[in-house]
Amino acid sequence: RLSFNANWTTRYDQGGILLHLTQAEGSPAPDRWIKTGIEFYMGKPYISTVATLTFSDWSIYPTVTSSASTTGDKTTIELQREKDELGSSLWVYEIVPDINGNEVERKPLREITWFFAEEDGWFVDVRAMAARPA
Repeated sequence: RLSFNANWTTRYDQGGILLHLTQAEGSPAPDRWIKTGIEFYMGKPYISTVATLTFSDWSIYPTVTSSASTTGDKTTIELQREKDELGSSLWVYEIVPDINGNEVERKPLREITWFFAEEDGWFVDVRAMAARPA
């Protein structure tokens, strides 16, 4: 779980969580990665998730706090492993606060089904990230 805020102003400004999976040196398996957080797009902030397993895909979802683009309101994102009768997957949630900042909802935004497939032998690097295109 990571909370962050910024005054997003430029298209593709972004901040959030990065999970980077690698195999031991010399392995033929390509790196895998997921980044999720806020991304400024079309004049406002969205919760953005990019998942990469050979190819990348991108999804965006409106933030709970619509004023986040100008006031720097805090956004909290959580990544969690979920298991059911079909197997394990990684879920991305937005944590929705009440007026006092207490959690009132875990809003499910994205399921990444391949994340825990072939999980043996992977190294996972977890980082907070921020970027602005040059």
